[in-house]
Parts: sequence; C-alpha cells; structure tokens
Amino acid sequence: MSTILEILQHALGRDQYGIQRKNGGADYRSHYVASEGGDSIKICREAVALGLMTERSSSTMSGGDPWFSVTDNGVSYVVKNSPPE
Repeated sequence: MSTILEILQHALGRDQYGIQRKNGGADYRSHYVASEGGDSIKICREAVALGLMTERSSSTMSGGDPWFSVTDNGVSYVVKNSPPE
C-alpha cells in the first residue's frame, strides 16, 4: 500500500528521495488520478484533509476519475519527509 509521501512524490514526478531527476530538476507535473474504491483515493483524500493536496472533479481527461493536485504545503511535506539519498 502506498503512503501519502509516496503518492506526493509520484504526483510531482520525484523519486523515493524526493528528487526531481528530469526536466533539469524542475517539477513538471503536480497531479495524481485516483480511481473510486481504490486504496490510493483514500490516501489522497487524507492528504486533502491535511492540506497537502486539493481534489478536482472527474473529467474525460482523467478517465472519469477524480484527480488531485499537490499544494505548496504538499511540496514542502515531500522536501521535509523524503529520506536522504
């Protein structure tokens, strides 16, 4: 099962150490699509409650599933909680 940290890292395109290794080190995405009924949507909604993500309505682009974007607080959480390389 994923953790909030792992989902935030994935949403930002960062590795398990919270490092962005593509795009010259700059974040190039900040979203995560989660299917209703899955484990990850529960974790994403927990991150929303903590102010680390915001939930967006489902759309055809997300395959009909809700999607979540990482907030500035979520980015800070990744920086503070990712293990050292």
